[in-house]
Amino acid sequence: MAKPTPSVYIPLFERVLESEIGVAIETDNPKALRDELYKARDIASRPEFEEVIMFLPQGKNEVFMCRKSVELPDAR
Repeated sequence: MAKPTPSVYIPLFERVLESEIGVAIETDNPKALRDELYKARDIASRPEFEEVIMFLPQGKNEVFMCRKSVELPDAR
């Protein structure tokens, strides 16, 4: 199976900007997916996507995407 082009991830950024909190994407390789998402953001050249941050929650096989302005509850 061929690796998808980074542009296939653009709808994820649009969804994040529309969501109240963010989007979690489950994957078997979170670091590789995060790298692809960064490439997609660069290729898109859409200033509003700079509002989206991505991180890898510890102990989970996922990438979490949210807007910089979102305040997540303390997990303690």
